Order: sequence, then structure tokens, then C-alpha cells
Amino acid sequence: MIYTDTHSISTPARHPNGQDYLFSTGSRDKNILYLSSDSSEQTALGVTSVDERLARFSDDGQKVAYISLASGSEQIWIYDLAEKTTSMRSKFDKARHILDLKWSIDNRFIFALAHNELLQIDTQTGLSKTLKVPHGQIAGLSVKDNDSIAFSIKSADKWQVHYYNIRTDELHSAQHKWQFVSFAKTPEDTVWQDNNGDYFTGLTHLPVTSDTIKQVPLIAHYRFNLRKQANTWLWQHAAARRYPLYQYDEQKQTKRLIATSDSSDFDWYQNKILINTLHYENFDIYRSKIESTGRK
Repeated sequence: MIYTDTHSISTPARHPNGQDYLFSTGSRDKNILYLSSDSSEQTALGVTSVDERLARFSDDGQKVAYISLASGSEQIWIYDLAEKTTSMRSKFDKARHILDLKWSIDNRFIFALAHNELLQIDTQTGLSKTLKVPHGQIAGLSVKDNDSIAFSIKSADKWQVHYYNIRTDELHSAQHKWQFVSFAKTPEDTVWQDNNGDYFTGLTHLPVTSDTIKQVPLIAHYRFNLRKQANTWLWQHAAARRYPLYQYDEQKQTKRLIATSDSSDFDWYQNKILINTLHYENFDIYRSKIESTGRK
């Protein structure tokens, strides 16, 4: 053991003397950054001294749900963009390891994708319900309509789209050709991926022809990484532990960098975007000194 601390510690690097180590330590937390797609507006939401992540716009764009440790454990919180107020909404009694969040179309529920399970949280009461899905790997959560959600289950090394009716608790599989589907507010912006890895859009499954878009991973960390609004696409690309967010105009065939995030996650509503940034405080560089044992 070289050094211990209750704060974040960076990866140690060798000192030029070949014996000691250099490292930095201090407090660090993830904040939610609310920004416009043209970068003219940037605001931090619900800032605390702990992590906030997985920020998601409500279907009407008036509120933002996110995961926070502000209560001492991971819970779902809601930020009201008009009132600029926050409130804890979930009442989880144990760690859930949540990977993704989605609002229902009527904003009555929030769906949470956790490791091998799906949860439905009532936004009024905060009560949660575990949905009756098979135990196994789940990815690509989206909301199909007011009665059903979509997600993919991995079986025999293959992903398969499934639909779950939240009123009847019935589970149905889609056509076997589909690995993933990301339903969107506008039907034409729905993105599909088939078993060959090809992309299609809309309810009529129009093939995506852009070579730029074909190279972008649809899924990252069990969440959708590629989004579409009309002729515009957004996605992140991992680079040196950071995540640049790119915008691509399919009609003009132009690509530009919008912002750089500190986590592999973003959300998009009209011209507004949510990403994560790291906040550092009281960080200093330290040197560990390796004492000689004096042995021969």
C-alpha cells in the first residue's frame, strides 16, 4: 500500500527518480450541464457535492429526472426547469445500480433500467414496481407508447427486441430480425438496428445510407448512444476518458463538435441537451516516498 484517502485519487505515475510515485487527490463529483445545441446557453442543474447522473428530459421538456446520491444512496430526483427546484422522488430501500432512465409519454412514470431488472416508478407517489421480465442482460430501453416500453434481451449471444405492456404485464418479442429499437417522440425519428448491424429509421424502416452514421455505435453501456431529430443526428465518441458530443446534418453532410462530456451519456430535447461534467475541488499533487528497508 502506497497511500490511502477518502477523496478521489488519480492513477499514480512514476517519479523521475525511479522509486517514488506522483499522484493527485481531492474531492470530485459529477454535475448535470444543461446546454443549447448551439452552445449559447449553459447552466448547471441541481448542483450538490455528490454525483448526479443519467439526466433525462420529461416528454414535455419541463422537468429533468436524474440519479443522485444527495440522500446518501442512489435515488431518482426531479428538477423542475421552470421553478428551478429539486425533489427526491424514488424510495429505493436498497442499491439498484441503475443504468438508464426514461419518462413515460404522460410523465406519470419513470422507467429505470438496472442490472438484470426493470423498474417502474410512480412520479407522484415515488412507489416503485419491478416489472415481470426474464432475468438476464437487458439493454436499449425506450418508450413505445403510453401503454408499452421496448427493450432488448440477450439470449444465446444475440439481442432481441421485446415489448412490455405496463397495463397487463404482458411481454412480447418483436420480429427476430431486430436487435434494438429506439422509439422517439416523432415516429420518423425512431431508429432500428437489425441482426446484420444495419440501421433503419421510422415506422416503415427506411435504410440509413449515411456512411458517417453507419460507423456510430447505437448502444454504449446498455444505453442508446445515437439519436435522431429530422435530418440531425447526435452521438458521443469515447476519446481519452472523455466523451465528445457530435452533431451531424445528414442533408448538408456536415459534422461538428457541440460539447465534451465526462461520462458516456446524454439526453436531447428539441435544441436542449443534458450532459455530465466533473467538478474538482481542493485537488493537489502529492509524492509518495518509498522508504529503504536497509536490507542487504
